[in-house]
Amino acid sequence: MVNEVEFHPYYYQENLKKFCEKENIALIAYYPLARGNGARKFILENEGKMDAFKENNILKLSDKYKKTPAQIIINWEISQGIISIPGTSNIEHFIENFEALDFKMDDEDYKSLCSEGKKMKFCDCRRFFGMNIMS
Repeated sequence: MVNEVEFHPYYYQENLKKFCEKENIALIAYYPLARGNGARKFILENEGKMDAFKENNILKLSDKYKKTPAQIIINWEISQGIISIPGTSNIEHFIENFEALDFKMDDEDYKSLCSEGKKMKFCDCRRFFGMNIMS
């Protein structure tokens, strides 16, 4: 079984992750980098705030490990057993994404990303279906 859900440092779904682990369900991160149309719209509406690639903690880790913010986030997801498939049509980003696999962060650094805790969901099903299918 596989469950693809929005999952990134802004929307860390710990209880769902634990449930999937318990039930042997693979978890795939949708919007794994907190990027894409929904996030871009939100970032613009909020004057550039809530951009994962500009978060202090992510930038600090990026500097510490000499990796890009995208690599830090992908590495964080994979370290938890989450399948992370960031989409790109840019070959440089494709190569960059693969380089997220060649390092390991300290446990405390992984934990710090789990606690970003802003609970920002960028993918709204109303945007896709034109109505609230969750009510």
